[in-house]
Amino acid sequence: MTKTNISRLLTRIFSILLWIVVIVLWIPLIREKTIPRLWAVVSVRPSTVLPTPIAVGQPFEYCVLKEDAGLMDEVQAGTPIPVESVSLGPKPTETAAFLAPILPIEAGAIVTPEPVEPTSTQPVYDEIGGWQVEVINMGEAKENNFHLVVIGVGFIDEAQNEAKLREIASGLEVNFTGVRIDFAYVRSPLNLNLKHVGQMVDFSNTGDLDRVLAKIREVHPVDSVAIAIETPFFLGTADAKQFAMFTASDSNTLLMATHETAHLLGLGDGYQAFYIGRYLPNSELFYLDSMPRILSDALPKLESIPPLYEVGTCKGRKLYTFYERSNNIMNDYDPKGPNSWGDSVFTPLQIQVMNNFVATLK
Repeated sequence: MTKTNISRLLTRIFSILLWIVVIVLWIPLIREKTIPRLWAVVSVRPSTVLPTPIAVGQPFEYCVLKEDAGLMDEVQAGTPIPVESVSLGPKPTETAAFLAPILPIEAGAIVTPEPVEPTSTQPVYDEIGGWQVEVINMGEAKENNFHLVVIGVGFIDEAQNEAKLREIASGLEVNFTGVRIDFAYVRSPLNLNLKHVGQMVDFSNTGDLDRVLAKIREVHPVDSVAIAIETPFFLGTADAKQFAMFTASDSNTLLMATHETAHLLGLGDGYQAFYIGRYLPNSELFYLDSMPRILSDALPKLESIPPLYEVGTCKGRKLYTFYERSNNIMNDYDPKGPNSWGDSVFTPLQIQVMNNFVATLK
C-alpha cells in the first residue's frame, strides 16, 4: 500500500470517528430536546410594532451588583457560597421571599442555613431502585401536551405524600388553565439527596434526575418532574431543562410551584435585583430590539398588544416589560387588586408564550 493510500485510509478513519463523536454528543441533546428549547429562547428583533413605553418610577440598573446585594444576587454574580445538604422531614415554620431565580448551582458552591430544631420524626421513603411508581393522573393526558409529574421527597408515609401531592397538582391544574400541560403525581414518596444554596436547590447526585425520569417513563409519559420537598428550609428552583423543586408545606407552596413550573415552559424571571448577561433578555425583561423568539412569536397571536413599561437598564441599555409588575407572578409579585387581564394567574401573553414553547417540543 502506497503512502498516498495510507493517508487516504487514515483520513477516512478519522472522518468516521469524528462523525461517531458528533452523533454520540447529539443523541442526549436530541433526547432531552435541548436544541428546540434553545431555539425557542434565542433572541430576535420583534416582528410586531410595539406600543409607546410607559416610564415607571426611577429606572433600575439590573446588571451591576449592588453593595448591599443579597445572597441570591451574590450567587448570580459567581461569588463562592457554601453548599448545605437539605434536611428532610419537619415542615417549615417561617417563609422568606417566595421566588428564587432559575440558576444552576455551581460545583463547590455552599450556604449556611438558619439553625433548625431537630425532630424525632424521620421521613420514610424508598430509594430510586425500589421506588414503586404508581402514577395518578389528574385528568386526560393528551399526546401533544407537556407532561408534568409531581413527586414527593421527605414525607412521613404514603398517605401524607399523596394528600399533599394531590393538593399541589390540583392547584397547578387550575393555575395553568389554557396551557398545554397535564399533571399527574406518584403515590409513593422517594428518597433523594439534595443540596441547596439559599433558596436554590439541586440534586446532590447528578445522575439522580435521569434515573427518576427513566423510572417514571417505564409506566407514564413525562417531560419534567416537579419535586415537592418536605423540609424545614424554604426552597424553590427550576432547571430550564427537566425539573422544578419547591418546599411542599408552606402558605406560598402553590405560588412557588406555579412560578417554578412556568420556568419549565419558557417563562423567565423579572423580579431579580441582579442579572448576568446570559439571563437577559427573557420573557419578562427585554429590549425593544431584542427579545426571546417565543415572546416575539406570541405577540401577533394576541387580540391586542399589552401595555409596555420601561423599568430599568442593563449596563445603560433600556429594559422593558409587558403588563403591571405587581400582579405578574414571574415579576415583582405583590398584588393589590384584581388583574387587568382577568382571573388567570398568568397574563394572556404568558399563556401564549408557554403554549408556543410546548409546541417546539412536540
